[in-house]
Amino acid sequence: PPGCRFKQRCRFAKDICGEKDPELKDLGNEHYVSCHLFDN
Repeated sequence: PPGCRFKQRCRFAKDICGEKDPELKDLGNEHYVSCHLFDN
């Protein structure tokens, strides 16, 4: 199913979290985040 795999466990989840997979973002230095709510 589409959406973030953590939606059911995340207290910050929004509607988009269940509708669309979040993009994997490279933060540099071998750190990554995959969350619709993350904003640089």
